[in-house]
Amino acid sequence: MAKNILLCLEQLEIGGVETYVYSQTCSLIKKGHNVIILAKKGALQKKIEETGAKVINIEFPLIYNYDLYTSKKIEKIIKKYKITEVHINQYPCILSVMPACIKLGIPYIAYVHSIVFDVFDWFIKTFPVYKEGFNIYFQNAYKILTITEETKNKHSKYFNINKNKYIIKNNSINLEMFKTETLNTNRNNLLIIGRFSEEKMTSIKNSIDFYIKYKQKNNNAKLYLLGDGPTRKEIEEYLKLKNTKDYEFLGSTNNVIPYLEKSDIVLGVDRCILEALTMKKIAIISGYKNFKGIVNLSNIKLASKENFSGNNLKENSIDSVIEELINLNEKNILEVKTKNYEFIKNNLDIMKNIYIINKYLKIDYKNAYEVILKESKKYKKQFSVNSPIIKIIRKIKK
Repeated sequence: MAKNILLCLEQLEIGGVETYVYSQTCSLIKKGHNVIILAKKGALQKKIEETGAKVINIEFPLIYNYDLYTSKKIEKIIKKYKITEVHINQYPCILSVMPACIKLGIPYIAYVHSIVFDVFDWFIKTFPVYKEGFNIYFQNAYKILTITEETKNKHSKYFNINKNKYIIKNNSINLEMFKTETLNTNRNNLLIIGRFSEEKMTSIKNSIDFYIKYKQKNNNAKLYLLGDGPTRKEIEEYLKLKNTKDYEFLGSTNNVIPYLEKSDIVLGVDRCILEALTMKKIAIISGYKNFKGIVNLSNIKLASKENFSGNNLKENSIDSVIEELINLNEKNILEVKTKNYEFIKNNLDIMKNIYIINKYLKIDYKNAYEVILKESKKYKKQFSVNSPIIKIIRKIKK
């Protein structure tokens, strides 16, 4: 039976959550469901609309209070499209999507994509409304979906939530979308993929350091950097500081597949590693803190449990990983690529791992909505009518 499913995320630009939602949308559509997406328009919008999903352009600004203004718009959307369940992928959506769901009694799935727990402290410290907001959000979620067992355990302890509320779904991928017909043993073209942001800087610098040393062993090596973001200038300065040659910035894109196709080695963390493995490339986890190494049959299962962040893998020196890479013969390379792909195919196909509500359990949201209204009045009083943040909010809402 077809369902009308609402997916919510901050924006349709390039990033791990965005590409996950794209794969999620493709899978839901293929399974016969109707998908409506609420997000700020961006580079992925056209591709998502081509799947048959409807995109409604809504912004989710981070503000001092619940956004009941936008919430009323979302209520109308839920009623118009007869939404049966809502999937909330990012925390800025909470302030407006959650009140709408709770008021109308619509079950929602709360996604915890990130394995970085400092994010909750930052939200609460920067926007105090989230202190109670997170508690209401997670306590009243139909299910909380995490990508790892460790994330579930930490999250459950942090918010004091029964572990029965959690569903674990490892980050998965659309195999029909990410596929290649070529399988070679080249090791010249190195690709860094990802958003150029502060949290990824160590990973990017680790990847650059790897390239610099690898270039000394393989003079034909060239580095490509695919992505954009606020730390691009810092990356450019780091490359100049290291006196690096033979590199090229490719900018951002809504389709990484052609770039993956042309690459031989992909460096990074998280979803870009999953995409590289699916495209049968040599994938090297550069780590959020310490350098990790080549993904192969001996570590791929463990690495997948932490979303290929490398957080649960042992540290390796760049020199030792380069030596390992150079010593791989053609037969070894082909074996690594094909075995990695088989693991992805058997375990991380999104068609097998997509989550939707099969049986609805009634949840009483009445008290929760009353708390939201009470909190909203409290935070409204704490801010002056003429404060700078109120002026910003007025501009956003016009």
